[in-house]
Amino acid sequence: MAWWALHTVLIVILARFAWKKQDGPIRAFFWPAGLVKILATVAVLVIHRYYYPESDMFFFYDRATQLSQRAVSDFPGFLNSLFTPASGYYPGEARTEFFVKLLSLVALFTHHNVLLMSLWLSLMSFFASWHLVQVITKWQPAWKWPAIVAFLFYPSVVFWTSGIMKETLAMAGIYFIMTVFLKLWTMQRPAWWEYILLVLSVWVAWKLKYYYVAVLMPVLLAALVTRALGRKMLQITKVREMFLFAATFFLLILLPGFFHPNLRPARLIKVVAENHNHMVMNAGSTHLTGTEIIEPHITDIASHILPGLAYGLFAPYTPDFTHGFYMLSVIENWLLVLLTVCSMPALFFYKDDGERVLLWAALAFCIVLACWLGVAVPAAGTLVRYKVGFLSCWVLLVLLGAKNTWVAVQCWKRHAMK
Repeated sequence: MAWWALHTVLIVILARFAWKKQDGPIRAFFWPAGLVKILATVAVLVIHRYYYPESDMFFFYDRATQLSQRAVSDFPGFLNSLFTPASGYYPGEARTEFFVKLLSLVALFTHHNVLLMSLWLSLMSFFASWHLVQVITKWQPAWKWPAIVAFLFYPSVVFWTSGIMKETLAMAGIYFIMTVFLKLWTMQRPAWWEYILLVLSVWVAWKLKYYYVAVLMPVLLAALVTRALGRKMLQITKVREMFLFAATFFLLILLPGFFHPNLRPARLIKVVAENHNHMVMNAGSTHLTGTEIIEPHITDIASHILPGLAYGLFAPYTPDFTHGFYMLSVIENWLLVLLTVCSMPALFFYKDDGERVLLWAALAFCIVLACWLGVAVPAAGTLVRYKVGFLSCWVLLVLLGAKNTWVAVQCWKRHAMK
């Protein structure tokens, strides 16, 4: 009980301090969004405990608890375990080992309480997403509602970035990287501590979900390079600017291969095929987006890119009323399809406000990751969790497009009535 009281006080103090620091247009949403995050954390824990007791969550918890207990019985050995480099790249042994080491520190801090551990991890994700939304809305007040929904209240995003999961910490890092980038993009000066957290965020996100960072960093750098070069060119056309962004992104996306062997072109094709085939052959009763075996050749992979894009953005979308949790995801995805269709006309009414490069960057990030995950991860349940890496950005784009479409329709109606 004393541990619960201590951590409750710490969480309330931290949350109140963060709330009092707010002075933007989204201040009123702080406590509702925080409450939703806490409820999602409890839901994640309850669902995994009673419906998926063999899930990775409790594997991570058990391993982290065992490691943290060494801090009491063998502190030098505990430190040695923490700083010993993790080994292995596929199918994720190194990432799991790294996550367990980080989680062991949280286990020590919370006295091995699984709910408290879940809450602290979720709060890291929440504060990172809140900080990002705050920066977005201060820069573009018109984006207020789309940003709030996409990053703070969209069900899949909130749920799959809560609790003891790799995605929780990885997305905290991704959100903070985006925050610092937006500050630089809008000519703001990040605080000194934000640069420190930026380095930490890149490191943690890369270690846990390297493929998120492998797409995000080239996209952001390509946007910065395109804008810098575009300003030096007199009367650069939209087509040339788009070509410049695409060429820069294509060159930069090759760089992560120097830091991770799975990202080298030849190896990447093999990894995608191996991961896809492994899930297909070991699916059991798992819902699959496809059952074909993929050959590790560029031609076979290329033939699956367009279906993979659809799966990555909208799967699962095939109804199965015998699985309640699965159907919730199906309903959410059909609503997303509807919103996407509504947003498409906005492409013809989009007002060039000088930020088209940034929107291209967000679109490229979503499409590349959606294609990648849509082909490599045919298991719908796993895909739903993995695609939170780009889902917030996609929802933001779709909601902005739907909003612009609505505005355009209203303008057309007023013009028609005159």
